[in-house]
Amino acid sequence: MSAPRRVLVAYDDVRSLAGYELYRALRRAGLRRGQLVEATAALESDDGDPDLAYRAILFLQAVALELELREAPDPAPTWDDAQGWDVRAGSPGEADPLADDERAYRVAASIATGLPADDAMRVPIADVEAFARARGPG
Repeated sequence: MSAPRRVLVAYDDVRSLAGYELYRALRRAGLRRGQLVEATAALESDDGDPDLAYRAILFLQAVALELELREAPDPAPTWDDAQGWDVRAGSPGEADPLADDERAYRVAASIATGLPADDAMRVPIADVEAFARARGPG
């Protein structure tokens, strides 16, 4: 019997999910979006809720599957396949190196477009830059 396929799911991988990918992963894990932080914390804690920790593991497997499905392999892996993978997350306590940059861009995009931050984050970067140029210096 061969060793299970090892897959690393990085913070940026989770952040790169489209809405439909995120919600498919959450559904497979039996989590609501609001439970994700608590489930991840339970996974990293010795005293964490074992049910939530298990659901966090399922979420990571589901994210790994979503990322694999993006590549449109033939044959496409199934949820059963992904549950057999050795999926690892970024190191516990590892800082997300892009978090500060993302926050700064989010604010700048909102200011440039005049849109709420969540909406501005959906606007292509080239368009945000065009808005900023059109508005001119602050």
